[in-house]
Amino acid sequence: MKRRGLVFLLLSGCVLVCHLHTDDVIRYFHAVDTKTTWTEAQRYCRETFTDLATIQDPTNNNEAIQTMQSGKFWIGLSLNDSGWKWSHWDQSDSVQTRFTNWADKEPRFQECVTISGLGEWSAIDCGVEHHVMCYSAEYDKHILVKQLMTWSEGQTYCKTKYTDLSSISSKEENEQISSLLQSTTDPDDDSEDDSEDDSEDDSEDLAWFGLYRQLWVWSDGSGGSYRQWASDQPKEKEDCVMVDSVDWHSAQCDDTHPFLCYSDVRQSAMRLVKVRLSGGSADLNDPMLQDAILQQLEQKLQDGGIREEVKLRWRRQSDGRIFHREEETAPPVDWEDEDFCDSSTVQIN
Repeated sequence: MKRRGLVFLLLSGCVLVCHLHTDDVIRYFHAVDTKTTWTEAQRYCRETFTDLATIQDPTNNNEAIQTMQSGKFWIGLSLNDSGWKWSHWDQSDSVQTRFTNWADKEPRFQECVTISGLGEWSAIDCGVEHHVMCYSAEYDKHILVKQLMTWSEGQTYCKTKYTDLSSISSKEENEQISSLLQSTTDPDDDSEDDSEDDSEDDSEDLAWFGLYRQLWVWSDGSGGSYRQWASDQPKEKEDCVMVDSVDWHSAQCDDTHPFLCYSDVRQSAMRLVKVRLSGGSADLNDPMLQDAILQQLEQKLQDGGIREEVKLRWRRQSDGRIFHREEETAPPVDWEDEDFCDSSTVQIN
């Protein structure tokens, strides 16, 4: 027997579409004034919210500071040195068996590495801006980009325009790359000059290349290289991180401090949809029939490619009923905002 279709036209009832999630996520920070160790703070945040605070950019940092108002609070960053890696090589590669050329008293307690015109390597804050050394696999050569960038920005730039940040595996390659920093005034050199401010002494100039380590990790496993260290921070033998009213400080994890947790909330929208049902003599105010119609609507949304979490429920009118037949005289409709209701036509087969 051919199944009869249900056609939804307009204005006999209203479906409230609740919690239609958007792609926007809002991060909320929660200040907890109880003084605990870093590990105890982590446990509390995971049980009560999402995790200890992860701060991804300056906007997040300002929001965190506004939440805590004053004092020093633990955040989710802690020390977990997994060793030096190359941006271009497989993550399992270790530089322990490869060429290095650290300057005196290097590497320092930082995560990203520069090379100087003298060929010496230095570990410094990844957020400082320097020139960038890229490698082009197509031409098998290194290219100096004379544009000031952070290490992360340089990595993105090199991967977009060339192959990656330069890797250095021998003394000869190290000398080749350092010579680019020494000869940037040569019109035939392998460099891109996008900066108006060149260093007066090119031999002392610095450029990022592909060596880095993930010295600090977030409790929730998030990536990102944003850091807001105070002057002379972080310090060795201090493996956990606090934020104060301005900057970040390392501290011993067994110290006790208040802490910041976070939770991410996806924004949601509500929408009223007016519908008219035609066909059949069924009681449209039968709760079982109304549930069946909602199930068909939900299936129709899924078939149309809407995969977000969506909840549907009927919107009751002033007399407590949802639908009124056309031959009935319907009471005035008391929509909270009639213009808020869509006037779309939906058909369920």
